[in-house]
Amino acid sequence: MARKFPLEFTADQWAAVHAVLDASPFGVSLLEEDARLVEVHAKIAAQLDRLKELEAKSKLFVVRHYDGFDHDWIDVSKAVTKEEADRILSEKTDGGTRNTKYADIDYYSIFPADTRMLHSG
Repeated sequence: MARKFPLEFTADQWAAVHAVLDASPFGVSLLEEDARLVEVHAKIAAQLDRLKELEAKSKLFVVRHYDGFDHDWIDVSKAVTKEEADRILSEKTDGGTRNTKYADIDYYSIFPADTRMLHSG
């Protein structure tokens, strides 16, 4: 069943949302959960915009692994140049073919070295 939201999602994001909702024993009666997902997506989008601003100002970057089980970010590199961070990310993700997005549960991403993660120990 198609759902309409005020935000634009990529096809992968829609697939992840529908997979979670369709697997639910409550089916499409999760409209409140749908609204919460939209709110979470808006917050993530705002954080990503902020990270893009920081990236433009930063000269050093760090590769981080998101542990989807513990919901925690783990540094997998020290502060390095953008080129080195890209190389490390490519190595960790088999050239960008795996573990590159939230839907993968565990994934890698590059951040400006001075970024403080909200969900880290």
